[in-house]
Amino acid sequence: MKELRHLDLSWARFSGSIPHQLGNLTKLISLKLSSASLSAKNLWWLTSLPSLNYLDMSEVNLSMAGHDWVHVMNKFPSLVELYLPDCGLSYISPTLPSVNFTSLLVLDLSFNNFKSTIPNWIANISSLEILNLARSQLNGNIPAALGGLSSLQELSLRRNQLNGTIPTTLGQLSNLYWLDLSNNSLTGKVSESVFENLKKLSYLYLSSNSLVFDPHSDWAPPFQLSYLDLGSCHLGPRFPPWLRTQKYVGLLDLSNTTISGIIPTWFWDLTPQLFWLKLSNNQIFGQLPNPLKMWPQSLYIDLSSNHFSGPVPCILNGARVLDLSNNQFSGPIPPNFTSTMPYLEFFSAKGNQISGTIPSSIEGMNSLTALDLSQNNIGGIIPLSLGNCVALKAVDLSKNWLSGEIPRSLGQLDRLQTMHLSNNKLSGKIPLSLKKCAALETMDLGYNNLSGHIPTWISKSFPTLRILRLRSNMFIGNIPPQLLNLTSLQLLDVAQNCLSGSIPQSFENLVAMKNEQKINLVLSYGGMGTISYYKENLLVSVKGLVLEYTATVSLVTCIDLSRNNLSGEIPEGLTGLLGLRALNLSGNHLTGKIPDKIGKLALLESLDFSENQLSGTIPLSMSNLTFLSCLNLSFNNLWGKIPSGNQLQTFQDPSIYMGNNGLCGPPLLDKCVSDETPPGLGDVENDEEEDEMSWFYSGLGPGFAVGFWALCGILVLKRSWRIVYYRFFDEMKDRLCFNCHCTWSLQTAYSILKRLQRFGQIFKNDSLKDLTSKKMIGLGKQFNGLYYFVPPVKSAPTSFSVTYHLILLQTFHENIVSQPEIFEYIIDSPPLATPPISSSSEITHSSSPSSSISPAALPLCRRYWKVSGCFDSERKALTTFRKALNDSFNILSSWDDDASDCCNWRGITCHNITGFVLKLDLHVKDSRLGLGGRIDPALVQLKHLQFLDLSSNAFNGAPIPDFLGSMKELRHLNLSDAGFSGRIPRQLGNLTKLISLKLSSPSLSAKNLWWLTSLPSLTYLDMSFVNLSMASHDWVHVMNMSPSLVELYLWNCGLSYISPTLPSVNFTSVRVLDLSENNFNSSIPNWIANISSLVSLYLLGNNFHGDQVPYRFSQLPNLEELGLGSTDDNLRVDWSEFLEGSWRKLKILHLSFSQLHGGIPNSIGNIISLESLSLSFSENITGSIPRAITKLINLEILSLYGYQMHAAIPDCLYELKNLKSLSLSDCMLTGPIPAARLGGLSSLEELDLSGNQLNGNIPAALGGLSSLLYLSLRGNQLNGNIPASLGGLSSLEELILSGNQLNGNIPAALGGLSSLEYLDLSVNQLNGNIPAALGGLSSLLYLSLRGNQLNGNIPASLGGLSSLEELFLSRNQLNGNIPAALGGLSSLRDLSLRGNQLNGTIPTTLGQLSNLYWLDLSHNSLTGNVSESVEVLNFVFQFFGF
Repeated sequence: MKELRHLDLSWARFSGSIPHQLGNLTKLISLKLSSASLSAKNLWWLTSLPSLNYLDMSEVNLSMAGHDWVHVMNKFPSLVELYLPDCGLSYISPTLPSVNFTSLLVLDLSFNNFKSTIPNWIANISSLEILNLARSQLNGNIPAALGGLSSLQELSLRRNQLNGTIPTTLGQLSNLYWLDLSNNSLTGKVSESVFENLKKLSYLYLSSNSLVFDPHSDWAPPFQLSYLDLGSCHLGPRFPPWLRTQKYVGLLDLSNTTISGIIPTWFWDLTPQLFWLKLSNNQIFGQLPNPLKMWPQSLYIDLSSNHFSGPVPCILNGARVLDLSNNQFSGPIPPNFTSTMPYLEFFSAKGNQISGTIPSSIEGMNSLTALDLSQNNIGGIIPLSLGNCVALKAVDLSKNWLSGEIPRSLGQLDRLQTMHLSNNKLSGKIPLSLKKCAALETMDLGYNNLSGHIPTWISKSFPTLRILRLRSNMFIGNIPPQLLNLTSLQLLDVAQNCLSGSIPQSFENLVAMKNEQKINLVLSYGGMGTISYYKENLLVSVKGLVLEYTATVSLVTCIDLSRNNLSGEIPEGLTGLLGLRALNLSGNHLTGKIPDKIGKLALLESLDFSENQLSGTIPLSMSNLTFLSCLNLSFNNLWGKIPSGNQLQTFQDPSIYMGNNGLCGPPLLDKCVSDETPPGLGDVENDEEEDEMSWFYSGLGPGFAVGFWALCGILVLKRSWRIVYYRFFDEMKDRLCFNCHCTWSLQTAYSILKRLQRFGQIFKNDSLKDLTSKKMIGLGKQFNGLYYFVPPVKSAPTSFSVTYHLILLQTFHENIVSQPEIFEYIIDSPPLATPPISSSSEITHSSSPSSSISPAALPLCRRYWKVSGCFDSERKALTTFRKALNDSFNILSSWDDDASDCCNWRGITCHNITGFVLKLDLHVKDSRLGLGGRIDPALVQLKHLQFLDLSSNAFNGAPIPDFLGSMKELRHLNLSDAGFSGRIPRQLGNLTKLISLKLSSPSLSAKNLWWLTSLPSLTYLDMSFVNLSMASHDWVHVMNMSPSLVELYLWNCGLSYISPTLPSVNFTSVRVLDLSENNFNSSIPNWIANISSLVSLYLLGNNFHGDQVPYRFSQLPNLEELGLGSTDDNLRVDWSEFLEGSWRKLKILHLSFSQLHGGIPNSIGNIISLESLSLSFSENITGSIPRAITKLINLEILSLYGYQMHAAIPDCLYELKNLKSLSLSDCMLTGPIPAARLGGLSSLEELDLSGNQLNGNIPAALGGLSSLLYLSLRGNQLNGNIPASLGGLSSLEELILSGNQLNGNIPAALGGLSSLEYLDLSVNQLNGNIPAALGGLSSLLYLSLRGNQLNGNIPASLGGLSSLEELFLSRNQLNGNIPAALGGLSSLRDLSLRGNQLNGTIPTTLGQLSNLYWLDLSHNSLTGNVSESVEVLNFVFQFFGF
């Protein structure tokens, strides 16, 4: 086709190599081949096209084209426009002998991988008008010669690694109107002279550099800017006065520019064109004008993270995004606040000091999609009018003072996906109306005063629920078995309630916790399309700690049923949840054995069965839990040898087994006597010992008499000896715990002595004859922390009687509490070989050394006695500690009786043998209801304390006491959010046995962290919110000296520096690293990729820049989840290179709100392990979906919410055979729903195509998706009839076809959907009668046919819908009487027949609807009197004015 002048094959889905035969088109003028599926090995065929003046090969793979592509292009003197962006080019010639393409006007080489300096020959293309070298990994300085391109109009060098200063020669580009140097490493002061001749400059981007731009105060720029982005440059401290000259600026970003002081008044009258204002992360203070009259076009206003104070201003404009978070605004929200911004989509005022109530006028914000008022002092009730904000997808009212009940009107928020009402004072029951929030994925109602039973309808109403958090309320009754039908549930937390009964048995439906299933959590909601958002956040109690997940909670699959009154055995079915990572059943009354198959939970990281009544041995299979990092089996009735091997042998903390008197073996100091169970009485160790002892038998009788009277007789008859004897024990004071009097056969005694001998060679030889002749007066020797005292011995040649007082002064050794014990063995010859066995005896502390005690089953009988009562010294210390506290809410009311046993006081846990206080747990749910006052130094008298938790109290700015550093037995210290302020004392570095340290609090700070290096056992560190800005430069090196660290949380700590390199990475055990929400302004350091143990990596919300995420992230062998993004557009991910890594275990990839550009690249198909992919809400994600996505054979969840396709549903999606959930809502899809390909998605359970522009008929083929549970086609332009084939979807539970243009009759076949619970056909053009067959939908809970053209009578068969709770038939043309049969809908809560042509009287049977809450019969032709028999509905009629 040699006459061709113009050839355009761009994005036509061609693939493979570009044929060199195109070089035969010698008359070609314009050639467009843009496509990511094409490639070329060389470009020399282009030299045969002498007339070519336009060449576009965008995204064509030219990586094989070698080093000569520049020389090829240099042979086109006629070339005017050249586009080679994102072509994989890695080489650009630094020099050219001569520049021949002298006609070139446009040169676009962006998004390549040159890794070189900007070549000088570009400055010789004098004709250039547009030069785009963005994101091409260029380094070095900006060549001064570029200032010679006198025709240049656009220059973009953004997102490279350019350094040095901005050359002043750029000021010679008098025609320049676009200059983008953002996201580089430029430094130095920007001279005013650079801009002297740039009179045409309209777009200036210098953000994310280290530039100082502080011109003279009277400087008058020669230009008038439309876009000005100086984010992260140094402008302060003054507010730039030269801005006053810019009258046409539309985008203004001065975030993180060190500006302080008050905003000048002239700024608010700057320009009427401003639509984007970002002043976040500065030190601006003062009050805003009220009302604040912003510019009419202002859509985005971000004033967050400053020091603004005063009342919340009313903003008079049409803003769509308003962020006032993390300031010091106070007072109530103005009542007219919402009416001034009717188009607001995102509003955040979290982290202020706002008080008062939520104004009821909020109902006027019909466009609001995300509302965040958390962390304030808002009180009162949640207004009913909030339910009228029907566009809401995210509501966060947590950490306030809200009271009253959860309003029923929230059930109208049918788009709601995440709801946080935790940490308030809400009461009452969970309202039934919430059943309508079918899209709910997160429901966090924890830490309130909610009561009643946990609703059974949760499982059916919230099919996509992933997070259910009801902890710390007052729920009663059983755990509903129906909760275990939530297939998407990944976190179930009902801890700290009053639940009783047994744990449900069936767990097979918890799909998200089986077979390593992980459901991706949508983390961001609302805002101006993809510009701003609400970040999901959740507190999760796991691994014995409270962890805050802000980026994602999908890593956690957790069941927490702790601190209830549950009984029965641990269900065997739990062991089938192979994807479970945390399980906590502690603090209940569970009995029976630990399931033998517990080892099947191979992914389990945290397991807590403590404080129950479990018995039996620890299953050997537990050693298979190779991921286990937190284990607690303490305070049960377990016995036998502790299993070893694999992960279990890494647990060297004996406290995890304490309180189980029968356990033995490492890490406990109690060695196992024998392998028999229950433990015996110390049998003869071998046959040789039996032979040796045969001569003893003849002396058993005389031995008993001599042994008894040798000691007891003397003590009874001789008073002086008795006084000396008892005085010895008096001197032991609190060390004396109890004594036991055991009588054994000589054979058993010999075995005991042999065992003692092996401990430390107390005796010099094995002969008992030698022993009888020695006087071992005052002999004492220490072996492994054990002291043995042997008093004088009197014996005879053929028999002997010895009384041994074995005093164990065992100090804290490997996390075991001190257990001083006295054992008295009288070796004798009783009539029976062994004494009777008593399984347990009660021992009381006494000053007397003698007690009548039954012998236990073990030679070391201490294991089978319990102590009652705490030590006087510790009781007194706790009483003194109590008196210094301010307990306004009587939290410590049980501490009032000084004479009582302090082990029974609230928050106290004692060792069940010694009585020493081990735990002091005084944390509360809400700091406003917590303890205050001061911490008395008497606390240090608790010398054996291992656990101290004072979190979430209200110590009102008191400093953390220095003396806490002297409590050296502490293993776990939690002072998070306790109201402490000031510097963290370095004395905490003396707590050398500390394992877990939680200091999360925005009121704390630290100048340095070197004291942490004194904590060698530290595995968990959470200093989130602590101000570490003064420790910014050495924190990495400190952490690098903690090789035992497993989890490190430094979220929102004000860190501004992260070391780019480390000599070596020592913290190689870290599995979770969260450095989110800091102020890092650099590239992502490569050393992070050396932490091979990483499972989860969070780098969100910083100011990272640079072109690349470190490539070796993809080579982290254990990485399963990765979240990347930047709130300020400072980190853009290069799709192609990012996705080309190995990503061996990556299962969840969440790039929502990351600054991704263009379409999804083909390299997405390389991550074949992906199970869930979410690109929801990502900015600038457009284009088609590549066929490479079909390689993701394990993909089950695909969410592309908001992906701007502007095309038909991609064919490649139909090849994802394992896909179970497909969400393409709000993707600008057009065209019909293809009928031919739907059958391939046979596993599909959820299909959401809502909020698009699909047209045509609903294909009948949808009826063939037999596994479908959820189908939503809401909000499209579909027309025609509803296909009768949908009636064959026997498993369908929800059918939503509302908001289309459907017509015709409702097919009677829908009456065969036996599993249907939710049917919404509202707001269409349906006509005809309501089919009587709908009365057969026995499972139906919700039916809405409102807003159609239905006529005829309401069928009486609807009265048979016994489960129906909501019925909406309003705004139709229905006539006749209201059927009396509707009175049989015993579960009905809402009934609306408004706006029809109904006549007659109100049937008296409606009086039987005892659960009815909402009744609307208005705008009909009803007549007659309201019968007294309907008196049960009087309150409803009064509400509607009947």
